[in-house]
Amino acid sequence: MSATQGEELEEAFKDRKKTYKEIKLLIDKLGDKYTTFFAPSDYRRAINRPTKEEAKYLEAINTGVGLALKNTKKSDIALYKNNGGLLVEAVGPATPAEEAGIQRGDVLVAVDGIDVINVQQATKLLHGVAGSTVKARLQRSGVEEVQEVTMERRQLTVEPVRSMLLIQNESAP
Repeated sequence: MSATQGEELEEAFKDRKKTYKEIKLLIDKLGDKYTTFFAPSDYRRAINRPTKEEAKYLEAINTGVGLALKNTKKSDIALYKNNGGLLVEAVGPATPAEEAGIQRGDVLVAVDGIDVINVQQATKLLHGVAGSTVKARLQRSGVEEVQEVTMERRQLTVEPVRSMLLIQNESAP
């Protein structure tokens, strides 16, 4: 590096804006499409404003109807007069599923007319854009007919799991 280049860099680093510009130029010269430089203000904007695709994904993973499902076993299927489905393991409080009358122990047979075969498939079908509707066919134990409910997907809040370690006093009786 020549003395004049060193002086130019020293001068550039006196001003933050020029410093960030020089760093960006150096990073760009690497030619690596996976490496980039963000000035702090640009970085804050980038993490708070996801791309359209990211925003759609983030919305969809927290948007749904509030069901926890599990694959059924043959012994579960015997309780219901159908050929399969997914067991409703839990219904979230104040969710579209609870409002539609779905109960723990029901079997989800189909979503939007598509027979469900596993939890991953059903989850993809139940998640979607907030405000859109989804139809679910369910079988309840002891009930002959399959019922169909329509629910409106919405943003769901997931309560954090809290835990506490309790230490047992070994000297206690």
